[in-house]
Amino acid sequence: PGYRRELERTLERFATFLAEGLERPPLLADLSIEAIRAFILSEQQRPRWLGHPKMAPDGKLLSAQMIQNEVRMLKVFASWLEAEEFTRDDRGQVSNLLRRLKLPKAEKKELQPLTPEEETKLIRSCDDRTHPGCRRLALVMLYLDTGCRLAEIAGLKQEDLHLEEGYLHVRWETAKG
Repeated sequence: PGYRRELERTLERFATFLAEGLERPPLLADLSIEAIRAFILSEQQRPRWLGHPKMAPDGKLLSAQMIQNEVRMLKVFASWLEAEEFTRDDRGQVSNLLRRLKLPKAEKKELQPLTPEEETKLIRSCDDRTHPGCRRLALVMLYLDTGCRLAEIAGLKQEDLHLEEGYLHVRWETAKG
């Protein structure tokens, strides 16, 4: 649901951008690399949290990573349009109009591991006297001890847990890379 909602939001923002520029509702024929590039330039000037229901704009602009994610979503949409044969090139051949579009550059942030103090604080925040607290503690410990990602943990099944042997099986379908 999160991915789909983010795709919908990106498409809504792009459609609104096109409608404002064209002064009419956009058509599928308005989708082009040039339109996406203009959208990118516009997004680079957009304040962070603008229109968010719970957060107020803080004077900062959208991050390069956020813009890169939006472009990635638009490219996914273009791939779907091609698969459904909605888009064609100048010769009338089914085509992905955004295949040649490169993602805008975004700085790669180096993730810092938690300090021992942060780990302790996180563990102590789980109340192991309650069922939800025990569950949270188990998940926190699993994250800390294995380095698994959310999707990998969410994808675990009962048969993946080998408690007696002291290991669990992470399915390749949910693993990254």
